[in-house]
Amino acid sequence: MKKHYKYLDETLGYTYFRLNGKRIALPGNKGSAEFDAAYDKLFAEAQRTKAARKEQSKQRTEQRERNTKGGIASVEWFIQKFLASEFFVGQHGKAPLFALGTQKNYRPVLERMCLDTVKGMAAPIGKAKLADFTPKSARTYLHKVAEHYRPTVARTQLMLMLLSNLWQFAMRFDEFNPGAQTNPFAGIGESAFYTVEQEHEPWPEDVIERFLAACDENLYFAFHLLLCTGQRVSDVCAMTWSQYDGTRIALTQPRSRTTRCASACPMC
Repeated sequence: MKKHYKYLDETLGYTYFRLNGKRIALPGNKGSAEFDAAYDKLFAEAQRTKAARKEQSKQRTEQRERNTKGGIASVEWFIQKFLASEFFVGQHGKAPLFALGTQKNYRPVLERMCLDTVKGMAAPIGKAKLADFTPKSARTYLHKVAEHYRPTVARTQLMLMLLSNLWQFAMRFDEFNPGAQTNPFAGIGESAFYTVEQEHEPWPEDVIERFLAACDENLYFAFHLLLCTGQRVSDVCAMTWSQYDGTRIALTQPRSRTTRCASACPMC
């Protein structure tokens, strides 16, 4: 009976056995006693590896089930609902409400809340019941995060914003029952985590005059556009002439997708 071989890679007259991402050369000719002895040994090892991986996968699945058992209405439970919502995957054939760049910023922070155990905390915030948070416990947790991840203050700010949004998102679910408690994350301002050590001084008049006298027309235009619109540099760089109607400029915030109008600068 002809022997059936698996996991072989035959290239340019050589025969290799594929094992754990590596190619191992087999001796002799295919079908010879020497070849089959080496093949059988490697095949047995491959089967053991396959069985071990299957068992590990089973254990991970069981662990996830144990972790989530009783976790209904936890922060992690609502995060998973949020990631599967219209904000990230769209709805009824419509595109997601969040742009891809926004999703790229939000997703790792949300996933970190599910997994990371912050120093001084017994478990990740994902295991806590969302409705159980109070202004005090919310502030305590976020301060611990700020200490744990310093100096990534912006990341802490983003986490605060996402938790506040998650609370609002959870209101649509019957499983969420905060009682009379209002959003405990909404009352925590930026000053709780960040203080400006030194304000940026405005450019002196003589510096502005020298800049405008020496810059080219593009920088001259950009200076007035930034000054008149009050937008971030990245937002001004993304502006198009279609936003200008001859009198006013329609300013669209990429993060919130809100639009407002500003008077055109003298250079438009």
